[in-house]
Amino acid sequence: MPAPDLSKLFKPKSVAIIGASTRETAAGWRVTRNLKNGGFKGGIYPINPRYEEVLGLRCYPNLKSLPETPDAVFIGIPAEQVAPVLEEIGKAGIKAVVTNASGFADGGPEGIARQKVIEKIAADYGIAICGPNNTGFINLVDETQIATWPRMPNLKRGSVAAVTQSGSVAIALGQEEFDLGLAYVITAGNEAVCGVAEYLDYLVRDPRVKVVTLYIETIRNPVLFAKAAQEAARRNVRIVALKVGATEQGMAAVAAHTGALAGDDKVYDAYFRRLGVVRVHDLDELVEAARLFSFYPDPPRTKTVVPMTFSGGQAGVIADLGSQLGLEMPQFTPETLARIKPAFPIFATPRNPLDAWGLGWDTQRFTDMVQALADDASIGTVAFAVDMPELGGADTFIVEDMLPVAKTVAAKTDAKIVWINNMTGGGYHKPMLDQIKQAGFPYLRGLRTALNLLHIWTNYEKPGARPAVPSMPAGVAKAKSLAEPERFKLMTEAGVPMCACTAVTSRAEAIDAAKRAGFPVVLKATAPNLPHKTELGLIRLNLKDADAVGAAFDDLSKKFKAVPNVGEAAAIVVQPMAGPGVELIVGVRNDPRFGSAIAVGLGGTFVEILREARVEIGPVTATEARKMLDATRAGTILRGVRGKGPYDIDAAAEAIAALSRFGASAMGILSAVEVNPLIVLEKGKGAVGVDVLLEPVKPA
Repeated sequence: MPAPDLSKLFKPKSVAIIGASTRETAAGWRVTRNLKNGGFKGGIYPINPRYEEVLGLRCYPNLKSLPETPDAVFIGIPAEQVAPVLEEIGKAGIKAVVTNASGFADGGPEGIARQKVIEKIAADYGIAICGPNNTGFINLVDETQIATWPRMPNLKRGSVAAVTQSGSVAIALGQEEFDLGLAYVITAGNEAVCGVAEYLDYLVRDPRVKVVTLYIETIRNPVLFAKAAQEAARRNVRIVALKVGATEQGMAAVAAHTGALAGDDKVYDAYFRRLGVVRVHDLDELVEAARLFSFYPDPPRTKTVVPMTFSGGQAGVIADLGSQLGLEMPQFTPETLARIKPAFPIFATPRNPLDAWGLGWDTQRFTDMVQALADDASIGTVAFAVDMPELGGADTFIVEDMLPVAKTVAAKTDAKIVWINNMTGGGYHKPMLDQIKQAGFPYLRGLRTALNLLHIWTNYEKPGARPAVPSMPAGVAKAKSLAEPERFKLMTEAGVPMCACTAVTSRAEAIDAAKRAGFPVVLKATAPNLPHKTELGLIRLNLKDADAVGAAFDDLSKKFKAVPNVGEAAAIVVQPMAGPGVELIVGVRNDPRFGSAIAVGLGGTFVEILREARVEIGPVTATEARKMLDATRAGTILRGVRGKGPYDIDAAAEAIAALSRFGASAMGILSAVEVNPLIVLEKGKGAVGVDVLLEPVKPA
């Protein structure tokens, strides 16, 4: 089914309400009222043969009796009655429907079957359906409110759009108290036809929308979502997502450790990062992030933040929270310190975060401090942390003096100014809030939430150009049947350095291969369908002479015979022992919906204990691979700790990038590729993989 045209849905010239009612609790009555009271300029046509009038509007017996064919229809009848009505709508040439009834995919096997029926009807006629099992939408910028909300708030129009898979979350976000400046609020429901991806694709193309907030449990169309996010980045529209359900169920049943390390939630993290989507983790962050990015879509000139408050106690709280959240708050340069020092007692040393009370409140001293901070090119953001309760008091009188200063300084500098209310409770002083907003500044609520969002914002990076996916290497299609030496060769040719590997069939061959490799060596009994050789006792390490190699070969040969169904590619191989280094796990998990995810973390025994990994959507560059390492404890260890190291982090990054290219090129053929461990040797000596797993895609 081609993507439906959503313009008839969100900007109809006329709307029919099937199931209109005179009962105030009925969905049809609420939709009729909300359209009428919301300023809708087009025709509103209630349909119900039982009534002559609803809310002062003529009520019609059926679609055929309407004076015109409406652009959109709200279906406010029970689920079991929807399909025949939708068929009639399709035959009438109507292309947009909102249906709120539950009892479809949310209603067990019978409901699932019922939803498939309406999906087919929609596909046959090209109908865009919002719902079912939702509360509709409000479009404030075009005064169209096909929504079942029992109370329609008096909202100010703005540039923030909200899409949510929860109707109650939509109603919560769309309240006057948040003062977000909303353009749209859309509830997705069961997403029979239109879902988060389709709505996002529509919204980012509306020039009146600057920020799109999402509350989602899943993304049913990741390919369209990605295209929409890329369009958003091109238009400088920010997307903020609250993704719930952070479980490690895994998108593919892979035997590799990568399947656990790159679980659903980490893949979503990587997917969002790749697309420039800002991910938040609760509703407070969702609201405040929308507020922040609607004022400042781009990050400040530097990551450095100077929070200013008027209390040493609050400065201490900010210092602790900021440190925990990773906010960059370095101490002042000597030049800046010299400029702000006169505002403080002679015995005091001003620090970041800055208790700006100093010698007492004085507008000129405050002006000098703020100007000094703004003139320091190393400082990107000055954040005023104040208490401004609903009834006034606390810092409200100071804020009245601060605001003109902030406006004057902001007009002469590239530094950004942000306001923070220290606490979330107690309400907010609305007159001053309005003045701050009109001056062009965001006012964030709650220290922890605000500081975390400052960290996210100051570190925001627009998505850049992606490395090209290379063509699929020869031999990948036969990965299922490749013996270990052939798999090692395939990896080496792809740019992933692997240890030398020789297959042997006799005790004498094993000893000869060991001598050529140089003692000590490793013997392994391998087969493509044996990912966990250690657990089966099929590896012998640190064999230092011919006798040890011979005995190991004999022992492994006996154990190997007891392993069922090892296949024709089974073999005993000889490898040289890799030198001492840091063991990493590097794996790719391919998913046809989200792409090729590359996971990196500490390997060896650490992989089971820490289960720590950084995941990105590949392919990645060597520079990005280094950032991945730095995001885990592996980066710290590779740089050297307690007299060990540094190790060859450049070689590790090159190997990770090469594996990501290989994995992405094998999409559709391999579900998992894993090198575990990749041993990173001392700096300048490279890195080497000593084991590889290639897991083919399982037949559907």
